[in-house]
Amino acid sequence: MSSASGQHIREYINGLDESFLLFDDLDDALIGIAAVDYLEYPVYSKRKMVKHFMSDGMSFDEALEYVDFNVVCIKVSDALNPIIVDDITF
Repeated sequence: MSSASGQHIREYINGLDESFLLFDDLDDALIGIAAVDYLEYPVYSKRKMVKHFMSDGMSFDEALEYVDFNVVCIKVSDALNPIIVDDITF
């Protein structure tokens, strides 16, 4: 999926009445929308997040650690947190 598709998903989510947490500069990792309990949640690919940070010069291990500790663990109490698919295979 291209970042243009991620941008379309972002625009769709922003048009909903709910307050979802969307990660800045990670539209290339935004892969879809999941319906859960009558709400539509943004869905991110962890693998694509890691690739995004690797393209900024991080090694795989650095990018994975960064995503795990600075992105995946973010929980905002007044926002609905996105779904992050752990699609990294070893």
